[in-house]
Amino acid sequence: MTLIRIALVFAGLFLANSGINWLDQNVNVNRVYGNALSAHMAKNDLTSEVIFIGDSRTHQGVIPTEFTGAIQERTGRNVPAWNFGRPGMQIPFFYFTIEEFAKASGKWPRAVIMNASYYLLCRKDWMNRVYLPYFELEPEQFDTAADLGVIWPWEKWYWQARQDIPLLGSFHMVNTLFGMLAKSAPVATLNSFESYSKHVYSAYSDELRGYYPRGNIHIGPNDRRKTRTFRDDLACDNFLQFLDKLIVDAKQHGTMVIIYEFPWAKAQESPLDNAMIAYYQTKVKNITKRHENSLFIEYDHFWDYRNFVDTLHLNNRGASKLTNLIAEWYIEEIGIIDN
Repeated sequence: MTLIRIALVFAGLFLANSGINWLDQNVNVNRVYGNALSAHMAKNDLTSEVIFIGDSRTHQGVIPTEFTGAIQERTGRNVPAWNFGRPGMQIPFFYFTIEEFAKASGKWPRAVIMNASYYLLCRKDWMNRVYLPYFELEPEQFDTAADLGVIWPWEKWYWQARQDIPLLGSFHMVNTLFGMLAKSAPVATLNSFESYSKHVYSAYSDELRGYYPRGNIHIGPNDRRKTRTFRDDLACDNFLQFLDKLIVDAKQHGTMVIIYEFPWAKAQESPLDNAMIAYYQTKVKNITKRHENSLFIEYDHFWDYRNFVDTLHLNNRGASKLTNLIAEWYIEEIGIIDN
């Protein structure tokens, strides 16, 4: 009887692990992001010459097909691009994503164009909630994260176990999902699958090429976000080592790294906001100045409110404006004709 009970316990754990893994892979939008950037990277168009990378603002604010069309119209050259910006994505995973792209395609892109919003440069708690559980790191990538101080050396074993055994890593996801189902089971279930399908299409389709459109509605002229006022220098300095490493590795492969501050609504402009942005911009600029294959683009990044679907993200109009501006930077700063 004892052996039968033990067998039943293991069978139950196996079924629970399999069920949670199925939910995780078929309902959880965060898993879409993580897989598209790591485990399922090869499903993307690996011929892309330009990679856009950043957080949800890039994800919803840069249109690869429009960028390619703008370059084609102005220069006659076809420059395929892909948007790998994803919600909550921070600097360490910029590096890992480009590394995964290079591994899958056998080459580095010609240019990496990234937004460097100040809240992406630190906050380990955010990284622990969003990316370490869903981005499938290789053992050597865990080692890199530990070597650069983003995780403690012992944590790589913890995150590796969570990655390999869904039952250990998905309690938060299951609690969130069951909470939604408890409120409105049919609606929540349908919404979960619908949202999942939209994000899968955005992540892999050749029409959107990683871009997630938000429509044409806009905020009001006085709408603004509450200013974040954190200066976690130790965490930021550790995170920024990944930016330096990305630029160094990019140089070895002839890749240019272009960094810019993502647009903010004009109502967001204030002495405190300007001080926060300038503080973190200086950290980024100090890195780009050390490398000839990187640059920080200066421009007026406070825009009219009608370009924003909410106080953080661009609507379709704003995304089109930013995309065409980036195309101009690409032509002017990189030089579309190989010299």
